[in-house]
Amino acid sequence: MMKHVDVVIVGAGISGLMAASTIMDNSNASVQIIDKGQSPGGRLATRRIAGGYFDHGAQFITANSGNFQAIIESWLIKGWITTWNSKDRPRYAAVGGMSQLAKRLAYRQPLDCSTVVERISLLDGDYIVQARNTSTNTSQQWTAKSVLLTCPIPQMFPILESGDISIASDINSLLHKVKYKPCLAVLVCMGETKGFPLVGNMREPFPGMISWIAENRSKGISEVPSWTIHLDSDWSESHFNDTDDDIWNYVLPYIKNIQGGTHTLEELEYQIKRWRFAKAHQLISEPYLDIGNGAPLLLSGDAFGLCYLSGNSGGKVENAALSGIAAGHYLAKIVE
Repeated sequence: MMKHVDVVIVGAGISGLMAASTIMDNSNASVQIIDKGQSPGGRLATRRIAGGYFDHGAQFITANSGNFQAIIESWLIKGWITTWNSKDRPRYAAVGGMSQLAKRLAYRQPLDCSTVVERISLLDGDYIVQARNTSTNTSQQWTAKSVLLTCPIPQMFPILESGDISIASDINSLLHKVKYKPCLAVLVCMGETKGFPLVGNMREPFPGMISWIAENRSKGISEVPSWTIHLDSDWSESHFNDTDDDIWNYVLPYIKNIQGGTHTLEELEYQIKRWRFAKAHQLISEPYLDIGNGAPLLLSGDAFGLCYLSGNSGGKVENAALSGIAAGHYLAKIVE
């Protein structure tokens, strides 16, 4: 069954969610968000293991611009976020975990999850978006006046190529300059093990191996000590396809080092989460790009919006949010 909307947004991360709310707040355009995940959020992700709760993607939110600080303030007033470990600079954690922030942003938005977009093509001035629901293994189709892609740039290319949508050579070159680093996240439920000196977080406790450790109980999202350990990006790239057991065995000696080697830790419950496109580098200065030929086809996300963040070389939550808002304002003006 073919469905008709004004704008299809691919990706329910914060860029897509902010774009959708911006369009809906500033126009009467109909919107459909499509995401391959089981729930919205992208890297705003929280999961439960053995009684512990873990933010396993983005760990916190910061604001470098006045525009995003205003959004932060509105979320604080609503009780959606709270300050967390803000000694050197303001950091904010989501109340209930990062996935709860995504769900609050997605509230009442038209959203289809567990749906993979396979092809976007242009026919008689409208886009045809073909997708597959991975839960039901059924095909879905939409027609739309405009499309916004917010997924990582390497995931955009096959979608566009499958529908024979060409990209101008200068734009193509610009997009290919963006690079992504992966991240392996190790989620460890510490139970009630005593004697651990960690409070809040550790930044680069072991350079070249562990880049970040966050204790989720300090965020107020877990009742038991629950560690999110982000491994170094270069190490993650080299070991991305290792088995979970091998990754755990690499990490275990470092955990023992932190707690002084006084506990037996081999039986701790853990999971490994792989983020292939964890952090974008060499960002595109513009907040979004319109690569459409006659009908708007926009690209946005954390790889865009370097213009907002002076001196910042890596994609952040702020990049993605402001990029989505800018794309949303653009579409709200032209779609109706």
